[in-house]
Amino acid sequence: MSGFRTGVCTISRYWIILLDSSKMSLRSSRILIADDSVHIHVTIKQLLKRRVGYIEGIKKPEFLFEKLSTGNFNLVMLDMNFRAGINSGNEGLFWLKEIRRSFPSIPVIMITAYGNINLAVQAMKEGACDFISKPWNPEDLIKKLTYHLDKEDTTAKVQDLDRADNTQVFIQGDSEKIKDLMVRTRKIASTDVNVLLTGENGTGKNLLAEEIHKLSGREAKKFISIDLGTLSESLFESELFGYSKGAFTDAKMDKPGRLEIAHKGTLFLDEIANISPQQQHKLLHLIQDRKYTRIGSNEEIQSDFRLICATNRNLKDLIRSGEFREDLYYRINTVELTVPPLRTRKEDIIKLANHFANCFSKKYNRAFKGFEDKSISSMIDYSWPGNIRELSHVVEKAVILGTSVFLSIDLEEPIEKANDNPITNLSDLEKLTIQKVIEKNGGNLSVSAKELGISRSTLYMKIEKYDIQ
Repeated sequence: MSGFRTGVCTISRYWIILLDSSKMSLRSSRILIADDSVHIHVTIKQLLKRRVGYIEGIKKPEFLFEKLSTGNFNLVMLDMNFRAGINSGNEGLFWLKEIRRSFPSIPVIMITAYGNINLAVQAMKEGACDFISKPWNPEDLIKKLTYHLDKEDTTAKVQDLDRADNTQVFIQGDSEKIKDLMVRTRKIASTDVNVLLTGENGTGKNLLAEEIHKLSGREAKKFISIDLGTLSESLFESELFGYSKGAFTDAKMDKPGRLEIAHKGTLFLDEIANISPQQQHKLLHLIQDRKYTRIGSNEEIQSDFRLICATNRNLKDLIRSGEFREDLYYRINTVELTVPPLRTRKEDIIKLANHFANCFSKKYNRAFKGFEDKSISSMIDYSWPGNIRELSHVVEKAVILGTSVFLSIDLEEPIEKANDNPITNLSDLEKLTIQKVIEKNGGNLSVSAKELGISRSTLYMKIEKYDIQ
């Protein structure tokens, strides 16, 4: 250990010059050190104090999530072992996995002892961006920190830019449907009302949820998204509420749930229609009281979050069939925003396609001047069952396989599945006919009413009667 102190603490003018010449991204960076040795904290702070904006050290990994949720840290330095006499590295690997799951964008550098390469390799496989071995070379440490902070900063900027670009195009469509949607979005964003986003798969409900968060007073806090369609019954509570140490066999440490991380921020529950009756009951009480308890604990935790839910299913139909609670529906649906399918906003298709073409051309280092004329016509005429997501995938494929300066898009309408249960009820047949005519005419109700041979007011009444979206 004495050699370690000598190797790290001897900071000459050379190291100070090296710190001053390193890249500027360090200046505004915030680093969190998780190590049970105060000496490690002091040593790293002394080495980096002239360059890094803020450094904080914690001795117990149990405080990691509290710090990462509130501290806006850019990088974590994580020890492999926290208890005396234990050198397995299992503690470090456990907390690494937890950080990667809850804070995937924050790079983690592992601190290994005795040059344990096998542990370091395992940590890299689990998602660590790098490792340093005690005793470390100060120059090597600074280079690694500089590299990963620069990389993290660049990646974050690119991700923010991509997100901004995607959202901007999504928002700035030329269709009346999208303009009306965004007017309503801006009106409700500054409030704290619960919002239900409805619409088909691939329409951009997640982007709209992020936009509401960005326009709200909670923008500086976390936007936590949970896909409820992927959570099993057993994982629902642990992911949402977290658990206490000893709650079950593998619960070796306290783990905060997504609710705790979303405190003061926004909680986005996607695929809300997919949860079971038991989960609906628990969620109803959470929304009513804004209180919950971790698994294995009796302590109530108060949570302040903005709730946004999304579904591609008709919740009113599910209420009628007894699959969804009516009281929960009204709790999550203070305001409902319906994201229109791409086939009803055809004037936005080429604008979106050009945006995706520019993005993927940069990504794959390709150069194009635009789309073939027949491809433009094909995209406008296509029904886009997968909506914006499908359009993005189609354009990406065209960019990758393109051999001309003009992109070629080949589209085939999906094969309709045979109807094993043909409609025999006249009301259902009328509803289906009205839906198809409205879709065919791109949502134009005047044209649809004329084609159906009814007045516009009659069409409105039938839309209301059949709850046609």
